[in-house]
Amino acid sequence: QWQVALMVWEAFERQRLPPNIVHINTMINICDIGAQWERAIAMVAGARRAQLQPDLQTYTSAITATSRALHWGAALALLADSEASGIKPDLVLHNASISACEKGEQWEFALDLLERIEAGKQKPDTISYNAAISACEKAHAWQKAIH
Repeated sequence: QWQVALMVWEAFERQRLPPNIVHINTMINICDIGAQWERAIAMVAGARRAQLQPDLQTYTSAITATSRALHWGAALALLADSEASGIKPDLVLHNASISACEKGEQWEFALDLLERIEAGKQKPDTISYNAAISACEKAHAWQKAIH
């Protein structure tokens, strides 16, 4: 029933009720459920217009929405935007980004993100490695996965 939730959101906006970041994050998750990745990205921009600061959850949810829709470029743009906004990506955000690269068969970007995790204070987990290996496999670059 994601369509109903979007209709309620539109009514919320027509009433000019002030949203908070929890409202925005919830709507991004609903956009993900409804495969509305473009609306998810628009929600991130809408948060800024409402003078709200998108947080880790905002970006993780939006990247997940773009990833499910196979728009890895949009996912990486959101990751860059989060960093430019001063947000330090956590492992979940990085994993969502690697997963987007995996779905888009972008093994080079996936391995780059894995290296960024390893170079930082975070430790990659099974999800990180599996997504990066799968990106290599899907792009027929399996040799890269074993190095």
